[in-house]
Amino acid sequence: MLTSLDLFAKAMAHTPNQAFWCRELGLKRNTLSAAKARGRLSPTIAATLATLLHEDATAWTAIAGLEAEPPSRARDKMLTQLRTLVTTSSQQRHTYTAP
Repeated sequence: MLTSLDLFAKAMAHTPNQAFWCRELGLKRNTLSAAKARGRLSPTIAATLATLLHEDATAWTAIAGLEAEPPSRARDKMLTQLRTLVTTSSQQRHTYTAP
């Protein structure tokens, strides 16, 4: 099951330095550690990270937002659809290149 933390894992696979990503995202050093402990990225962090990785920022924002919602059939259905969209579109996108 694809989660917003999978997007973070993709970033870390590209550049395995959490401090680097905090700088790139304009975050405090402990923000990504807190997100990992919480089990999800915020929608804002997911969108910004997706943009840097040339991923579908809209879909990742929605995934991160839905992850914060209480479990329901509607939420699970939307997450399934979005995960399919992200999986398909990420196969067609480029990887992050530093400015």
